[in-house]
Parts: sequence; C-alpha cells; structure tokens
Amino acid sequence: MQKFHFPIIVEMDEDGYYIVSCPIFKECHTYGETIEEALENI
Repeated sequence: MQKFHFPIIVEMDEDGYYIVSCPIFKECHTYGETIEEALENI
C-alpha cells in the first residue's frame, strides 16, 4: 500500500472537539473527541 503525506490543520472548536482539515482537498474535514481520533478519521 502506497502512503501519501498531505498537510493538515488541527483546530479545537468551542465544544472541545478537534477539527482536522486538509487544505489541498476542498471540503476535506472531519472531527474527533481526541486528536488521535480526529487524525484517524482524516
């Protein structure tokens, strides 16, 4: 399996969830209760 590396942005919202997005891909974002969960989801 080939792996790729893309830049991501990690932010925390007002409810304490971590929002992760990849600016290269429009509308590519997800969230998680922990950073690890958010990164796994992206």
